[in-house]
Amino acid sequence: MSDESLSPHGGHEVRGMTRQSTGPGPLWVGPELYYGRDLHYDLEHHVTSRLHAKRETTVRGYGVATSEAVFSYLSSDAQALVRASSLFPVVETFWEILRLNISLSFLRSFMRWWWDTTNTFHFPWGEMTITPEDYTALTGLTFTGNPVRLRSDGPSPTVAEGTRLLGSWMGSRLPSYQPRGIPFADLMWALEHGVEESPLRQARLFYLHFITSTFLSGPTDTFDPRWIGMVEDVSTLGDYRWGDLGYATLVGQMSLSVRDSDPSRRHFVITLAGVPRLIELWAFEHLPWLAPRKGQRPLEFPAGRRWGWKKKLTVRPPPDTVWDLIRDGNPEHVVWTPWLSFRGTHASVRDSYALSQMRILFVDRRDPVWYLGERVRMQTVGVFSVPRPPPATMLSTRSIGESWRVHSRTGVPATELVIEGARYYQFIQDSLHLPEPGAEGHDPSLGGWVLPDARISYTGESGSEIVETFPEDRVFHAPLPEGVEAVPARTANAMVGVINQLKSALVRARSALSCRSPHSTRTAAGRAAADDAGPSGRGHGVREREREYGTRPYGIAVLTRG
Repeated sequence: MSDESLSPHGGHEVRGMTRQSTGPGPLWVGPELYYGRDLHYDLEHHVTSRLHAKRETTVRGYGVATSEAVFSYLSSDAQALVRASSLFPVVETFWEILRLNISLSFLRSFMRWWWDTTNTFHFPWGEMTITPEDYTALTGLTFTGNPVRLRSDGPSPTVAEGTRLLGSWMGSRLPSYQPRGIPFADLMWALEHGVEESPLRQARLFYLHFITSTFLSGPTDTFDPRWIGMVEDVSTLGDYRWGDLGYATLVGQMSLSVRDSDPSRRHFVITLAGVPRLIELWAFEHLPWLAPRKGQRPLEFPAGRRWGWKKKLTVRPPPDTVWDLIRDGNPEHVVWTPWLSFRGTHASVRDSYALSQMRILFVDRRDPVWYLGERVRMQTVGVFSVPRPPPATMLSTRSIGESWRVHSRTGVPATELVIEGARYYQFIQDSLHLPEPGAEGHDPSLGGWVLPDARISYTGESGSEIVETFPEDRVFHAPLPEGVEAVPARTANAMVGVINQLKSALVRARSALSCRSPHSTRTAAGRAAADDAGPSGRGHGVREREREYGTRPYGIAVLTRG
């Protein structure tokens, strides 16, 4: 194995690695020290910094919903060939998934939790990711079968080869497609206008359009002409492991899209591919408090069809609140393993479940994609484990050694890549927690912690607004337990926030008890009643919003940035 990763057979002693308990400092000591904060390297170029600064950011998703319309253009004989293919059940699944109205603003808020240094979401309760098991359970695409060899180099197909596979109209145009690729629109136009009469060639054109415009869709509306050979035998398309390619397309583009090379630019676009609706469906299944309250069917395989039966879902939580809903989410509400029933009834899910317990490099696309199963063992085996460092290629060099390419599909068991006896909660504090906007790190030399500018406002007994701020030095000293040198700013802020919430609640209660009229909007009680009534005065305020989205697990924070 190359030097960008530890030996797959526990060879860390050879490289001088010695185990160290988690806490301040590196998780492992060796030739290159690994600090948990390395996972959040170059924070100013990550999309989370841009969104925290409220800079203009949008999402563009690739994965078109026209395949179902294209199918209607086929002759009856061609439709019969398409239906007879072993890949057609997957086609029907994606038809239903793509009927769903996607919320790009939801994805914009959600993607700030994604980190390309681990290909995982760094949530407050731990790491999670879209595992191979998740991908199979949602789409039906498998990771077993014949490998798909996409031709990304070598000679382009000749006119004769293109004519044999796709007909004379497409074949004659292959030379003009070489510089930029074949547009999806041309495939659709050829079928809509009936330029090809052969049912088999129509079926090939359909599947070429479906595959390249859905789970293999890239950040453009074209695809490489050298891929046309993959649809030669339509009947056996389902015998290939399309899961490798689809998963690498989705996850690889997620990691490429969260870095802004120029933070000063006015507008930034998060470009997602490989049907980004799957990210939203994954969130609905694992983080149910983000899902619409209505619209889903009972869980069935593939699970993507559970949500796509209606063209529109009920309203989701407002995008601006997604950050708060995740930050303040209750870990007890997380559904770590939603596919337990599938493992016993579907062999494809069992196979992808086994794959999810490995560290694997998917190399079938031009840009290899890492999957680090050791980081998300709670999603697979229900155990929190502190992982070893990710491959150095994810933290620095961004290049993949040839030895990893050779052994990529074999992978390394996740059990060989965890730190036994380490505390996962401490790992989260050291490595996963991002600083809040404006927060400062702790200063060990002070023996305490440094607080950011903050203020708390509430209504006093007379109805006037009272604002309290922290002292100018913003340093809060307190005796620390023996052996503790410093407390992270995030923990300190949380403690102060709880104190201020209690203080604010006490003042509001005193104000409510002392006021003459319980309906006066100058008091906390009167404003609460007015808000509960809503703008129309008919009881459609806070209570209705709580029924729609559920109450926030830890209440409403009263500590705000100054």
